[in-house]
Amino acid sequence: MFDRKIPAMQARRRQSHADIVDGKPDEESKRHAVAAIGGKNSTIATSSADLGAADGLTPAARRAKDTGMWGLDIASAFAGAFAGLSTAKIAAFGVIVFAAAVLRGYSGFGFAIAAVPLLALFMAPELVVVIAVGMQLLGGLLDAPSARAECERAPLVWMIGGAVAGSPLGAAALAAVPARLALLAISAICFVSVIALARGFAITGPFRRREAFASGVLAGVFNGVAAMPGPPAVAYLVARGLAPTRMRATLSVFFLATAVAGLIALAWSGLVGAPALALTALGFPLMAAGTFVGVRLFRWNEGRAHRRVALALLFAIAVTSGAKALSQFL
Repeated sequence: MFDRKIPAMQARRRQSHADIVDGKPDEESKRHAVAAIGGKNSTIATSSADLGAADGLTPAARRAKDTGMWGLDIASAFAGAFAGLSTAKIAAFGVIVFAAAVLRGYSGFGFAIAAVPLLALFMAPELVVVIAVGMQLLGGLLDAPSARAECERAPLVWMIGGAVAGSPLGAAALAAVPARLALLAISAICFVSVIALARGFAITGPFRRREAFASGVLAGVFNGVAAMPGPPAVAYLVARGLAPTRMRATLSVFFLATAVAGLIALAWSGLVGAPALALTALGFPLMAAGTFVGVRLFRWNEGRAHRRVALALLFAIAVTSGAKALSQFL
């Protein structure tokens, strides 16, 4: 086998020498020259894939580097994110994200409740869901340093554990039960919760793990059915009578955990694309600014309106879920 290769190698060398003499060095000659200058005796890659592996670049990345087109994919992602969006819609996107972030900054939750229905008026629903989950994840990371010190850790651990256990149950329920019936059930539970809490229902006595875990399981079921883990967690913490500062911090950490789980599930489903990530990145400064304003309002107001805001958001969820379910019956 080696005897057959030697003449062929000698022929290629003679041809390369002839090309160089003629002033037309071929690509293989160039590669041999580079290796010789670098003092390397390793085998020279003879394909674009081998060349990419040699310097850690993929063939596409090498072409981008050679042609000066680094960042083209990123630019394409941002261009795709705004495809079909007029200047007015882009402005509306910014206003909605900022306003929903103010609500979230004050209450510790409510971003998706406010942002998703409004953004879905002029953007694809699956794109909106990814943006909302991504924003909540980034917002939760922004809040994490202060929330970690102020949150109520004892129920939080069991609530998160219950949410992890309940999410698959919600997904199974969604597969077994029509979505409109699931939304009606969510609406009914929210209505009952608002009425009970408004009439003074409270969970008294020492902390009990089973109550926190049960609220987490129900939140996980809501998350699996409609990507809305908030109502059971909010109702439980309001009923526990947590101080507004501790309640807000506990909800921030809880929703950070559910956002991580939600984004992983969306990525696994193939719904996390470049346009959604680009819009999330562009909207994050507005998310951060709105959260800052909401937190300042909370501190200025000393959280006196926190319970009323929480109940109002639960009522809004009940109304929107019920209306959406009834529209699917008509």
